[in-house]
Amino acid sequence: MIGILAGMAALGGGLYLSSPLWGQQGGFPQTSAGAPASMSAAPLQTRVALVNLGQVIKSYQKFANFQNQLKSNSTFYEKELEGKRAQLTQLQDQATHATDPTTRENIEKQAKQLQRDMQDIQEDARQKLGKQEFDEVVQIYREVKDAVSRYARANNIELVMEYNDGVGPDEFNPAFFQRKLSNGACQPLYVAPGMDITANIVQMLNANVGGAPTSP
Repeated sequence: MIGILAGMAALGGGLYLSSPLWGQQGGFPQTSAGAPASMSAAPLQTRVALVNLGQVIKSYQKFANFQNQLKSNSTFYEKELEGKRAQLTQLQDQATHATDPTTRENIEKQAKQLQRDMQDIQEDARQKLGKQEFDEVVQIYREVKDAVSRYARANNIELVMEYNDGVGPDEFNPAFFQRKLSNGACQPLYVAPGMDITANIVQMLNANVGGAPTSP
């Protein structure tokens, strides 16, 4: 605890000394002659905004449509597997009641082939659905990034930072709360009204997608 406090104190001191407010509170920087330095340069006015990336993607109607499509494709493979499982159950029942060794051996061969077929179906589903999901997520991320860039340029925002956090009741969801306490990227503890443009980005994205928009 002492080490953490010391580190925070050191960081705070660094932020204090490098802040433009220090010159205003403690006096202007001095030249070698003791006179105040030139004040001709205008202070930098940087506009910064925040985007809850996870919330944007979750609220993007195109992502919801993709999730439904992925579920439909997954159901196709699942039904195929269900048919194979039913056949396997029948073969196992036949093998139990078979008295002829040759018949039982043939049934066991059919059962093994069915099991191999099921493994092939599962592997095919894993590869195709996995690639489909990855490609779609990459595309959605690119569209989100493009929307953020267009919004920032249109509103004279010079820097947009992304973060991931729960909203409303989800804010204290164990998974999100654990992320708050972990040593990850900086998370905003306070955001001034109008600084978070998450809802604006969601609106921009959903404007080009059919269907009712999802509220962030």
